[in-house]
Amino acid sequence: MEVEFESVPLRILELFKFYLSDQEIKSVLASCPKTDWTLNGWLPVDTLFSFKRVKAITTDKNAILNVLVNQGSDFVEFTSDYQYLRRKSPFTPANIPQKNPLNCSLEVQAFEQYAQVSFVDFDYGNKFGYVKFKQSVAKELVNIVFRNGGITVRGMEEKLDFHPLEGDEEYVYWQLEKIKKEKNLYSQERTINPLLLKTGRLTKKEKQRIKREKIRQRQKQSKGNNSISKGDKSKLKSSILSSRSGAKDSFKRKIRMESIDEMFKSLSVVKKDGNEMKQ
Repeated sequence: MEVEFESVPLRILELFKFYLSDQEIKSVLASCPKTDWTLNGWLPVDTLFSFKRVKAITTDKNAILNVLVNQGSDFVEFTSDYQYLRRKSPFTPANIPQKNPLNCSLEVQAFEQYAQVSFVDFDYGNKFGYVKFKQSVAKELVNIVFRNGGITVRGMEEKLDFHPLEGDEEYVYWQLEKIKKEKNLYSQERTINPLLLKTGRLTKKEKQRIKREKIRQRQKQSKGNNSISKGDKSKLKSSILSSRSGAKDSFKRKIRMESIDEMFKSLSVVKKDGNEMKQ
Protein backbone atom coordinates (compact mmCIF):
# COMPACT_ATOMS: atom_id res chain seq x y z
CA MET A 1 0.00 0.00 0.00
CA GLU A 2 1.37 3.39 -0.99
CA VAL A 3 1.84 5.94 1.77
CA GLU A 4 1.69 9.69 1.34
CA PHE A 5 5.21 11.13 1.43
CA GLU A 6 4.24 13.77 4.02
CA SER A 7 3.44 11.06 6.58
CA VAL A 8 6.60 9.02 6.03
CA PRO A 9 9.11 11.05 8.14
CA LEU A 10 6.79 11.24 11.14
CA ARG A 11 5.97 7.55 11.00
CA ILE A 12 9.66 6.62 10.69
CA LEU A 13 10.57 8.73 13.72
CA GLU A 14 7.74 7.32 15.82
CA LEU A 15 8.59 3.74 14.87
CA PHE A 16 12.30 4.03 15.68
CA LYS A 17 11.55 5.81 18.96
CA PHE A 18 9.41 2.79 19.77
CA TYR A 19 12.14 0.33 18.73
CA LEU A 20 14.68 2.11 20.96
CA SER A 21 12.38 2.51 23.96
CA ASP A 22 13.00 0.72 27.26
CA GLN A 23 10.03 -1.55 26.60
CA GLU A 24 11.14 -2.73 23.15
CA ILE A 25 14.91 -2.40 22.84
CA LYS A 26 15.50 -5.82 24.44
CA SER A 27 13.44 -7.60 21.78
CA VAL A 28 15.12 -5.60 19.01
CA LEU A 29 18.58 -6.56 20.29
CA ALA A 30 17.52 -10.20 20.46
CA SER A 31 16.37 -10.04 16.82
CA CYS A 32 19.77 -8.83 15.57
CA PRO A 33 22.77 -11.06 14.75
CA LYS A 34 25.18 -11.34 17.66
CA THR A 35 28.41 -9.44 16.94
CA ASP A 36 30.85 -7.25 18.86
CA TRP A 37 28.79 -4.28 17.69
CA THR A 38 25.49 -5.56 19.08
CA LEU A 39 27.16 -6.49 22.35
CA ASN A 40 27.99 -2.79 22.71
CA GLY A 41 24.46 -1.69 21.95
CA TRP A 42 24.84 -0.95 18.23
CA LEU A 43 22.08 -2.21 15.93
CA PRO A 44 22.75 -3.17 12.27
CA VAL A 45 20.90 -0.76 9.98
CA ASP A 46 20.21 -3.41 7.33
CA THR A 47 18.53 -5.66 9.89
CA LEU A 48 16.35 -2.87 11.26
CA PHE A 49 15.34 -1.71 7.80
CA SER A 50 14.26 -5.26 6.94
CA PHE A 51 11.62 -5.32 9.70
CA LYS A 52 8.08 -5.66 8.34
CA ARG A 53 6.83 -2.55 10.11
CA VAL A 54 9.61 -0.48 8.57
CA LYS A 55 9.04 -1.88 5.08
CA ALA A 56 5.32 -1.17 5.46
CA ILE A 57 6.22 2.54 5.61
CA THR A 58 8.92 2.58 2.93
CA THR A 59 11.60 0.36 1.44
CA ASP A 60 13.83 3.30 0.51
CA LYS A 61 16.90 2.93 2.74
CA ASN A 62 18.24 6.38 1.87
CA ALA A 63 14.93 8.01 2.79
CA ILE A 64 14.96 6.33 6.21
CA LEU A 65 18.57 7.32 6.85
CA ASN A 66 17.86 10.90 5.81
CA VAL A 67 14.95 11.18 8.27
CA LEU A 68 16.83 9.63 11.19
CA VAL A 69 20.05 11.60 10.63
CA ASN A 70 18.39 14.99 10.12
CA GLN A 71 15.34 14.73 12.38
CA GLY A 72 16.20 12.00 14.87
CA SER A 73 19.56 13.23 16.10
CA ASP A 74 18.11 13.89 19.55
CA PHE A 75 17.61 10.18 20.30
CA VAL A 76 19.70 8.18 17.78
CA GLU A 77 23.32 8.17 16.59
CA PHE A 78 25.14 6.38 13.76
CA THR A 79 28.59 4.99 13.11
CA SER A 80 30.74 6.87 10.60
CA ASP A 81 29.80 4.46 7.79
CA TYR A 82 26.09 4.50 8.74
CA GLN A 83 26.04 0.72 9.05
CA TYR A 84 25.00 0.73 12.72
CA LEU A 85 22.85 2.90 14.94
CA ARG A 86 22.02 3.08 18.62
CA ARG A 87 20.07 5.30 20.93
CA LYS A 88 22.00 8.10 22.58
CA SER A 89 20.88 7.39 26.14
CA PRO A 90 22.40 4.03 27.11
CA PHE A 91 20.08 1.24 28.15
CA THR A 92 20.51 0.42 31.86
CA PRO A 93 18.44 -2.32 33.48
CA ALA A 94 16.27 -1.34 36.42
CA ASN A 95 17.50 -2.19 39.90
CA ILE A 96 15.62 -5.23 41.21
CA PRO A 97 15.04 -5.63 44.98
CA GLN A 98 16.96 -8.57 46.38
CA LYS A 99 15.67 -8.95 49.94
CA ASN A 100 12.99 -11.29 51.27
CA PRO A 101 10.78 -11.95 48.23
CA LEU A 102 8.03 -14.46 49.04
CA ASN A 103 6.69 -15.16 45.55
CA CYS A 104 7.81 -15.16 41.91
CA SER A 105 6.72 -11.58 41.14
CA LEU A 106 10.28 -10.28 41.51
CA GLU A 107 11.65 -12.98 39.21
CA VAL A 108 9.10 -11.94 36.59
CA GLN A 109 10.10 -8.32 37.09
CA ALA A 110 13.77 -9.24 36.74
CA PHE A 111 13.26 -10.90 33.36
CA GLU A 112 10.53 -8.58 32.09
CA GLN A 113 13.20 -5.93 31.53
CA TYR A 114 14.59 -8.18 28.77
CA ALA A 115 11.52 -9.83 27.21
CA GLN A 116 7.87 -10.60 27.96
CA VAL A 117 7.61 -13.43 30.48
CA SER A 118 4.90 -16.08 30.36
CA PHE A 119 5.65 -17.44 33.82
CA VAL A 120 8.47 -18.33 36.24
CA ASP A 121 8.74 -21.73 37.92
CA PHE A 122 11.49 -21.16 40.46
CA ASP A 123 10.54 -22.06 44.04
CA TYR A 124 12.61 -20.81 46.95
CA GLY A 125 15.30 -23.30 47.96
CA ASN A 126 15.34 -25.18 44.64
CA LYS A 127 18.60 -25.57 42.75
CA PHE A 128 17.05 -24.74 39.40
CA GLY A 129 13.84 -23.58 37.76
CA TYR A 130 12.38 -22.44 34.47
CA VAL A 131 11.53 -19.12 32.88
CA LYS A 132 9.15 -19.17 29.92
CA PHE A 133 8.98 -16.31 27.47
CA LYS A 134 6.20 -15.36 25.10
CA GLN A 135 8.75 -15.16 22.28
CA SER A 136 11.55 -17.50 21.22
CA VAL A 137 14.38 -15.34 22.54
CA ALA A 138 16.07 -17.61 25.08
CA LYS A 139 19.30 -18.22 23.16
CA GLU A 140 19.75 -14.59 22.19
CA LEU A 141 18.88 -13.42 25.69
CA VAL A 142 21.86 -15.04 27.41
CA ASN A 143 24.50 -12.66 26.00
CA ILE A 144 22.25 -9.65 26.46
CA VAL A 145 21.62 -10.42 30.14
CA PHE A 146 25.30 -11.02 30.90
CA ARG A 147 26.28 -7.89 29.00
CA ASN A 148 23.99 -5.92 31.28
CA GLY A 149 25.38 -7.34 34.50
CA GLY A 150 23.33 -10.50 35.00
CA ILE A 151 20.35 -11.07 37.29
CA THR A 152 20.14 -11.56 41.04
CA VAL A 153 16.86 -12.40 42.82
CA ARG A 154 15.51 -13.69 46.12
CA GLY A 155 18.36 -12.38 48.22
CA MET A 156 20.92 -14.63 46.57
CA GLU A 157 24.45 -13.30 46.88
CA GLU A 158 25.61 -14.76 43.56
CA LYS A 159 24.07 -13.94 40.22
CA LEU A 160 21.97 -16.60 38.53
CA ASP A 161 23.73 -19.03 36.22
CA PHE A 162 21.36 -19.83 33.38
CA HIS A 163 21.33 -21.14 29.83
CA PRO A 164 18.78 -22.17 27.18
CA LEU A 165 17.45 -25.72 27.33
CA GLU A 166 19.23 -27.94 24.81
CA GLY A 167 19.83 -31.64 24.20
CA ASP A 168 18.76 -34.02 26.97
CA GLU A 169 17.53 -31.22 29.22
CA GLU A 170 15.21 -29.89 26.53
CA TYR A 171 13.97 -33.41 25.71
CA VAL A 172 13.07 -34.21 29.32
CA TYR A 173 11.50 -30.80 29.84
CA TRP A 174 9.11 -31.12 26.90
CA GLN A 175 8.23 -34.70 27.87
CA LEU A 176 7.18 -33.44 31.30
CA GLU A 177 5.28 -30.58 29.68
CA LYS A 178 3.45 -33.11 27.52
CA ILE A 179 2.44 -35.15 30.57
CA LYS A 180 1.21 -32.05 32.38
CA LYS A 181 -0.82 -31.04 29.36
CA GLU A 182 -2.36 -34.52 29.01
CA LYS A 183 -3.38 -34.40 32.68
CA ASN A 184 -4.92 -30.96 32.16
CA LEU A 185 -2.51 -29.30 34.57
CA TYR A 186 -2.42 -26.29 32.25
CA SER A 187 -5.47 -24.20 31.50
CA GLN A 188 -4.28 -23.41 27.96
CA GLU A 189 -1.65 -24.47 25.45
CA ARG A 190 1.61 -22.53 25.48
CA THR A 191 4.35 -22.84 22.88
CA ILE A 192 7.19 -20.78 24.24
CA ASN A 193 10.93 -21.09 24.58
CA PRO A 194 12.11 -22.06 28.11
CA LEU A 195 15.23 -20.73 29.78
CA LEU A 196 16.76 -22.85 32.52
CA LEU A 197 17.90 -21.18 35.73
CA LYS A 198 20.66 -23.07 37.50
CA THR A 199 23.12 -22.58 40.32
CA GLY A 200 25.31 -25.40 38.99
CA ARG A 201 25.68 -28.05 36.32
CA LEU A 202 23.65 -31.27 36.24
CA THR A 203 24.49 -33.67 39.05
CA LYS A 204 25.16 -37.35 38.45
CA LYS A 205 21.73 -38.18 39.83
CA GLU A 206 20.03 -35.76 37.46
CA LYS A 207 21.92 -37.19 34.46
CA GLN A 208 20.85 -40.71 35.44
CA ARG A 209 17.24 -39.56 35.72
CA ILE A 210 17.42 -38.05 32.22
CA LYS A 211 18.92 -41.28 30.84
CA ARG A 212 16.20 -43.42 32.47
CA GLU A 213 13.48 -41.17 31.08
CA LYS A 214 14.85 -41.44 27.53
CA ILE A 215 15.12 -45.24 27.77
CA ARG A 216 11.57 -45.48 29.10
CA GLN A 217 10.23 -43.37 26.24
CA ARG A 218 12.08 -45.46 23.64
CA GLN A 219 10.79 -48.72 25.14
CA LYS A 220 7.25 -47.35 25.17
CA GLN A 221 7.54 -46.31 21.53
CA SER A 222 9.08 -49.65 20.51
CA LYS A 223 6.34 -51.56 22.33
CA GLY A 224 3.67 -49.59 20.52
CA ASN A 225 5.23 -50.23 17.11
CA ASN A 226 5.62 -54.00 17.71
CA SER A 227 2.17 -54.66 19.17
CA ILE A 228 0.15 -57.49 17.48
CA SER A 229 -3.58 -58.05 17.90
CA LYS A 230 -5.01 -61.27 19.32
CA GLY A 231 -6.46 -62.29 15.94
CA ASP A 232 -3.15 -61.67 14.20
CA LYS A 233 -1.36 -63.79 16.80
CA SER A 234 -3.79 -66.69 16.20
CA LYS A 235 -3.32 -66.52 12.41
CA LEU A 236 0.44 -66.35 12.79
CA LYS A 237 0.47 -69.37 15.11
CA SER A 238 -1.67 -71.45 12.68
CA SER A 239 0.60 -70.52 9.79
CA ILE A 240 3.71 -71.53 11.72
CA LEU A 241 2.20 -74.87 12.81
CA SER A 242 1.05 -75.57 9.26
CA SER A 243 4.48 -74.88 7.83
CA ARG A 244 6.07 -77.04 10.50
CA SER A 245 3.68 -79.93 9.75
CA GLY A 246 4.40 -79.73 6.02
CA ALA A 247 8.11 -79.69 6.60
CA LYS A 248 7.85 -82.68 8.94
CA ASP A 249 5.88 -84.76 6.41
CA SER A 250 8.30 -83.88 3.64
CA PHE A 251 11.21 -84.92 5.83
CA LYS A 252 9.53 -88.28 6.60
CA ARG A 253 8.92 -88.97 2.91
CA LYS A 254 12.55 -88.21 2.13
CA ILE A 255 13.78 -90.61 4.82
CA ARG A 256 11.41 -93.33 3.62
CA MET A 257 12.53 -93.03 -0.01
CA GLU A 258 16.18 -93.10 0.99
CA SER A 259 15.53 -96.26 3.04
CA ILE A 260 13.86 -97.98 0.07
CA ASP A 261 16.78 -97.07 -2.17
CA GLU A 262 19.24 -98.56 0.29
CA MET A 263 17.12 -101.68 0.56
CA PHE A 264 17.15 -102.23 -3.21
CA LYS A 265 20.86 -101.62 -3.39
CA SER A 266 21.48 -104.39 -0.87
CA LEU A 267 19.36 -106.99 -2.70
CA SER A 268 21.16 -109.86 -4.52
CA VAL A 269 19.59 -112.18 -7.10
CA VAL A 270 20.88 -115.78 -7.68
CA LYS A 271 21.19 -116.75 -11.34
CA LYS A 272 20.50 -120.23 -12.58
CA ASP A 273 24.19 -120.84 -12.96
CA GLY A 274 24.68 -120.14 -9.27
CA ASN A 275 26.34 -116.74 -9.64
CA GLU A 276 25.00 -113.75 -7.73
CA MET A 277 23.78 -110.71 -9.63
CA LYS A 278 23.29 -107.53 -7.72
CA GLN A 279 20.40 -105.34 -8.64
